Amino acid sequence: TLDHAPDPGLAAEREHVVKTYRSWGRGEHTREWNAFALLRRHAPGIAPLPIRAESRREPPAITMSRLEASPLQSAPLTPGHLDAMADAMTTLGRFEDSGRSDVATELATVCEHISAGGIAGAFEPEEFLARFDLSPPERTRLRELRRLNAVFWLLMLLPQGPAHERNAPDASLRQAARLLHLLA
Repeated sequence: TLDHAPDPGLAAEREHVVKTYRSWGRGEHTREWNAFALLRRHAPGIAPLPIRAESRREPPAITMSRLEASPLQSAPLTPGHLDAMADAMTTLGRFEDSGRSDVATELATVCEHISAGGIAGAFEPEEFLARFDLSPPERTRLRELRRLNAVFWLLMLLPQGPAHERNAPDASLRQAARLLHLLA
């Protein structure tokens, strides 16, 4: 979200974090647990370590290790941050986003998410994308998927959308301008 309020579904302790899910009908908690387990095995150190899953609890929760880091808040990402993101996405791209995907889909999702490259402006998407060697068909697919993601976020931010109340009052207007820019 753009309001940077602490997530009421996260409880940080000294050595671990407990994430309680607000929705779980689509198995979000199971997918995230499985993703952490895969990352632990195939890319150690890139994500929190899974500690305990409470999938029968209502709402379900997972406990994971706490990563030492400083919050970025709303400061723009530095070239070093973008390099680290690109390295992490390249590593993660070897078994994808806990399901079927491709590099264009993953990059479009990151670049147009409203809390990252989208209207939050944490980084300039073109500067980030320059770190990837994409084929011409991947670049075409990426352009179309970025537009699709921008439409998705505009719909989410409209007054009847589920993200409307959690974001700044002008977020839908800024997202509409972002979409027009991508369509130009």
